[in-house]
Amino acid sequence: MSKPYVKNTFLAYNIKTKGCPVEIPAYSCKGREVLNDSDFINYGKVGFEGFMDARAQYDVTFGNLRASLGSEYVYFLVPYKRPFLKRIAFVRFDDIDLGRRKTLIHSIMEKDKPVITNSYNRKDYEIWLSFVY
Repeated sequence: MSKPYVKNTFLAYNIKTKGCPVEIPAYSCKGREVLNDSDFINYGKVGFEGFMDARAQYDVTFGNLRASLGSEYVYFLVPYKRPFLKRIAFVRFDDIDLGRRKTLIHSIMEKDKPVITNSYNRKDYEIWLSFVY
């Protein structure tokens, strides 16, 4: 994932479609949702071999986002509840004091239904990129 995909999603947020405004490689569009006064455009990635694989992919994506967004953006931990295991938000430094600001939330979560494999339950994980406006 590189800078143009994330930046293009931030730029295309005014497009009022039911789906996602741009494609992000390796992520599938989860669609738009409205929660309180915020619009969310969600992308998800699945297919991990357990928690360690999902966590490693999450950390790699976080490093890529941090590097590609550069010093224009700051990041912070977001309070979360289950099913989320970790959430980090990226906000443009100049927009911190704005009431409604464009925010990217990078999350790892445990999916609801466990996958049954070889007589033991293995949980499935998903990484989300949520663009909030």
